[in-house]
Parts: sequence; C-alpha cells; structure tokens
Amino acid sequence: MANAVRHAPPGTAVDVRAGPGEAGRTVVVRVRDRGPGFPPDFLPRAFERFSRADAARTRDHGGAGTSGNSGGTGLGGTGLGLAIAAAVARAHQGTATAANHPDGGAVVTLTLPAAGGSPPDR
Repeated sequence: MANAVRHAPPGTAVDVRAGPGEAGRTVVVRVRDRGPGFPPDFLPRAFERFSRADAARTRDHGGAGTSGNSGGTGLGGTGLGLAIAAAVARAHQGTATAANHPDGGAVVTLTLPAAGGSPPDR
C-alpha cells in the first residue's frame, strides 16, 4: 500500500478492496492507485527482489528501514515490497499479480485460499 500512496497524485484515493473470489474458495485483496501505472517492461519483473519501476530511485531517498519512508513523498524504496508480498502469498498457496488498470494507475492483486478452502488454481 505504501507504493500506491507514494505514486498516487496528491489528493487522489488509493483503493484497497478485499472480498471473496472463485466461488468462495479464495479471498482477493486488490490495491489500486491512480498514478502513472507500471511501465510495460517492468510488469514481467514486478515481483523480483530489488526490482524498481524507476531505476533512478535509491534507498537513500526512502524505503524500508530508512527515516525517509513516509507515504506520499514521491520518493523511492528498496524494490522489496512487491517481492515480499508475492513471497507471503506463495507461502500461503496464493498468487500475486501486477497490472495497469484500463482507466490508469497500477493494480496489485493478491489471491489467497479462504479459510477451509482450497488453494487457487495457478
């Protein structure tokens, strides 16, 4: 969510939605910002560790473990947030996807098995 807040234009909402997926077998958590979205060439590697959409951003400008990491600053991070989110989803037999919304902005979706449900189809 910090990425979404960081990349959303000032004063715009970040949508966070959670609800049932596939016939109640899964829970879907979706975060959407209204920023510029992901560069198309970044999408295939969005969940790789240390991968950032803007290579000019450095840890010196914010990110996990630095005092400069406050949402909405427009400053970069470490490139670990999406990788960690995907690893947590996988550890729980879930999936993570990243896409650009047709109306603009980035969308990150986590799909996890519902309590007592089956893992999602991969």
